[in-house]
Amino acid sequence: MQKSQIIAIAAGLVLVIALYNLPKAIINKTDKEKLGSNQAELPQKAILNNKKISEKDLKEITELRKLYNNSKDIKKYANFADSLAKKFVSLALFDSAASYADKLVLSHRGDYMCLKTAGNIYFTIYSSISDPSKANPFAEKAREFYQSYLKSDSLNLTIRNNMAMTYVVSNTPMEAIMELRKILVVEPQNVQAQTNLGLLAMQSGQYDKAVNRFKTLVETDNNNWNAKYYLALSLIETGKKQDAKELLKDISEHSSDLNLMADAKNTLSTID
Repeated sequence: MQKSQIIAIAAGLVLVIALYNLPKAIINKTDKEKLGSNQAELPQKAILNNKKISEKDLKEITELRKLYNNSKDIKKYANFADSLAKKFVSLALFDSAASYADKLVLSHRGDYMCLKTAGNIYFTIYSSISDPSKANPFAEKAREFYQSYLKSDSLNLTIRNNMAMTYVVSNTPMEAIMELRKILVVEPQNVQAQTNLGLLAMQSGQYDKAVNRFKTLVETDNNNWNAKYYLALSLIETGKKQDAKELLKDISEHSSDLNLMADAKNTLSTID
């Protein structure tokens, strides 16, 4: 597996395969002017990196904006902001997505649910960018909102896992490992933290450590197909190709995830 792929996995898509990540393009200035403003009317035809945004997408964005602007309930308001942001992320309009996270926090200062939603929006953007230098500003914002949120919910291990992974593209990547280890002190069998540590081991080329992490996950839950796939990849790198083949065959025949099955079959076909 290419190192760039492993970085993309480690950057946040922890329990899914990074091959099916969202688009990585960055919005240009013209696109920001067309779609970045909450108040502006959507154009009849929007262009994304010389590619038209479909009428279906424009209609969905318009409808979500109406719901967002007219919502009086803070929970619904946050949900619509999150839906809009995710839609913009799917179109690689990352700045437009981020604007909804910022507006959410500014309009509801001090509300912890909004801080959590804003952090998740920035984390989704961060997870969708494979270039670490471009991803880092979004990771920093995610971490900022998560840290504020955790003041009210310090035992939210999902958020703590996400926050830990924002350090991967920072100047102090070891912080990611330190934070994940703290989670395992609280909950030794935390699947997300174990998976993240395994992915980071893969990223750094420490495949023996990755094997141990993923093997533990598989022994705990034989239906953890993602862990089996990462274990197979790590076993290939450590020279244990026959063991990897058996795992990949198991995944390709029994996993309910069609994308994962296809990945397993493709990887299996490349092993000598």
